[in-house]
Amino acid sequence: MDAAMLSALAARFPLVVVGLKSAAPLLRDVGETTHPILDLSGKTDVSTLAALCEGARGVFGATRGPLELGRLFEKPVVTVGEHPDAAQYALQTFGF
Repeated sequence: MDAAMLSALAARFPLVVVGLKSAAPLLRDVGETTHPILDLSGKTDVSTLAALCEGARGVFGATRGPLELGRLFEKPVVTVGEHPDAAQYALQTFGF
């Protein structure tokens, strides 16, 4: 995942970033966006992650855990690297 992907997605809807490592360096490269990006990397446990996935419009990511939770809650799921333009594919998949 890179700054361009996050920027393209945040132009259409709010994002929540989760993961073990801090996303701060990546988010600095994103710059100004139309919608907010909430950085919860390193701050979520499994139950919080499950609640986020349950309330999400879709799940976009590179790691298996969030993607499987998205599937569990029957959300559209897009894996980074699965498509040449993953951000555009996510926008189409999530109904934008």
